[in-house]
Amino acid sequence: MTMPEDHTTNSKPGPRTPEGKARSAINALRHGLSGRIVVLPSEDMGLYLKFSKELVDSLYPETPLERELAQTVADGYWRLKRFRTVEEGMLAMGHYEKEGDFDAECPEIHSSFTAAKAFRANSQAFVNLSIYEQRIQRGIEKSMKQLREVQTERKERRKAEMAEVLRLRDFNKMQNLPYEPMVDGFVYSSSEIEVEANRRDRREQARVAQYVNFNYAEFQKRAA
Repeated sequence: MTMPEDHTTNSKPGPRTPEGKARSAINALRHGLSGRIVVLPSEDMGLYLKFSKELVDSLYPETPLERELAQTVADGYWRLKRFRTVEEGMLAMGHYEKEGDFDAECPEIHSSFTAAKAFRANSQAFVNLSIYEQRIQRGIEKSMKQLREVQTERKERRKAEMAEVLRLRDFNKMQNLPYEPMVDGFVYSSSEIEVEANRRDRREQARVAQYVNFNYAEFQKRAA
C-alpha cells in the first residue's frame, strides 16, 4: 500500500544540483538592503559588511537619501579595492607564465622585469582596467558631491528652523507660558530645543571671552 505523503513540515529541501548550489551561493553574496551582488564568490561578505559599515558611518548620514548615497560611495570604494587586487594579480601571474621564464641576478630584478613584461604583454587589459577604475572613481566623486549637498541643505534647514523655534520659545517664556514646538509644526523635542539654546548661549559667551582675550574680569563686566 502506498503511504500518504507527509505535508506536516514547511521546510524546503536545499539545492541538490551543481547549478542550484551555485545559485544558492550567489544569493548568499547579495546585500540584504538592495538585493545586488556586491561581493564575488572569492570575496568575504563579512569583510564587505564591516568595511561598508565603517565607511558609511564615517560619512554621518541621517536621512534615507543620505544613507543611500553613503552606501553608493562605500560600494564604489569596495569595487576599487577589487580592481586593484585584479591589477596586482595580473602582474603576479607573469611569474607563472612565460614572462617570468628567465634568469636574473637577484629576486628583486626578476620581479621588476617580470612585472614589466607582464604589463607589456597585456597592455590593453591594463588600459581597460584603468578606464574602469576611473569610471568608478568618478561615480564615487559624484555621489560624494551629492551627499555633501544634501547634508548641507539639511543642516541649513535645521539651523533656520531652530532659530525660529528658539524665537517662539523665548516669546512664550517672556509671557511665562510653556512652549510646545508641535503646535507650530516643528518636530523637535523640548530637550533638543533646550540643548540647542544652551549651546548657542555658550557660543556667544565664548565669542565675548575671546573678544576680551579671555580676561575673566573683563568678561564678567561685559556679561553683567
